[in-house]
Amino acid sequence: MCWISVNGWWIDPGKSPYSPRASYLCSKLSILATTPVHIRLRHLHCHRESSRWRATQPYMWNIFFRIDASCVHLTEQFDLVGEADFFFSPGSHGNLGVMAVRPGSVTLIPPEVGHWDCTLTPIPVPFFNYEVPPLLGVITVLMEQENVSARGAEAGHQALNRYVQEAVNQAIRDFHVREIDVENIHDSIKAYFSRRVEAFVHGIEDAVGLAVRQAQTVWQNLWSLIDQDDLVGYEVRDLSLAEIEAAGGQVELHLRWDTPSCGDWELWGYVGLGDDPEPPPRQVEIEG
Repeated sequence: MCWISVNGWWIDPGKSPYSPRASYLCSKLSILATTPVHIRLRHLHCHRESSRWRATQPYMWNIFFRIDASCVHLTEQFDLVGEADFFFSPGSHGNLGVMAVRPGSVTLIPPEVGHWDCTLTPIPVPFFNYEVPPLLGVITVLMEQENVSARGAEAGHQALNRYVQEAVNQAIRDFHVREIDVENIHDSIKAYFSRRVEAFVHGIEDAVGLAVRQAQTVWQNLWSLIDQDDLVGYEVRDLSLAEIEAAGGQVELHLRWDTPSCGDWELWGYVGLGDDPEPPPRQVEIEG
């Protein structure tokens, strides 16, 4: 039996007023290959701590999302309809499970913060014997705790989540047939979303800062001005299923942020196809 989701409800196409549309979607999905995918952010290495007088206390916000046939579809007018599926990591202060980090230490990213398992299903293109490879997004933000209150930090976190969710879904709503190059459907759609992602990245800091200030009292804001939580760095990656396959089924996520005031940090992880056997956590030696 094939069940599909319509407006958030899982239905049986044979027993629903949506039967014609549901049967069409079901027939499409049944012949499209669905690929398991896993995102793993594994280790955070502190090469050099910040210039602050006290021990460094990092925390991390991650947003992962997918745009595929499970959540969006192309209409016969080539409008992209639906919304992306998101993973938002929980917590702010202390969510990496460490309260003090020293140079040379390696912190294991907790699975609830840095792991996501999902599937990717190609998006069928009307009138063409063609499928658009689905897209996967990875946004990671590394912060250093200072004087912002726990409430203020989490308000900034939730503002970031809302900002990214709205920006990605607005990109879906704004998609137009003119974005498609029929000679290169995959690359033209991928390029469109890459441009939109790059455009909204520049507003992240303002959205987070405003939410923090609004969530804190006047005195907390004054205390935060003395020493705000620092944005160590962030990274935004968007990958298509075709790119991951072309890389042999695994794409390394290797990020490094080296700043005078916030220290030198290195993050290791990967995006892989198939089911991850999830090897036991282990400390690693990283040169540098």
